[in-house]
Order: sequence, then C-alpha cells, then structure tokens
Amino acid sequence: MAEGKVLHWGCARWASTRLRRAHAEQRITAVQNEYSMLWRGPETWVLPTCEELGIGFVCWSRSA
Repeated sequence: MAEGKVLHWGCARWASTRLRRAHAEQRITAVQNEYSMLWRGPETWVLPTCEELGIGFVCWSRSA
C-alpha cells in the first residue's frame, strides 16, 4: 500500500472486534460475509459496524 500497488483491501467473515482493530491499522474497503433471506445474522453486528466505519459489505449465500 505504501508503494501504491494496493489501493483497496478487504476481509471475509471477521468478528466485529477484529474488524475494528484491522480498520484502525489500515482502512478496510469491504467485508464479505454470508447473508441471505434465511440467515440474517450480519444485521446484528456486521452491518452496523460497516455502516459506522464506512466499510462496504459484500454478501454471499450458499446455494440450495
């Protein structure tokens, strides 16, 4: 990142505390986490944390 070769970086399936620590060190652009109409767990901690810190959210879901 210091050399300008990496402009954005993200993570997948991190807990809120880990996400906050990493974001404090180097700004995270996006977080990827499972999210679907059947499993809405990220609404309790991932989405509020992303909104607070200005991090994008990329959802994925398992196929039936």
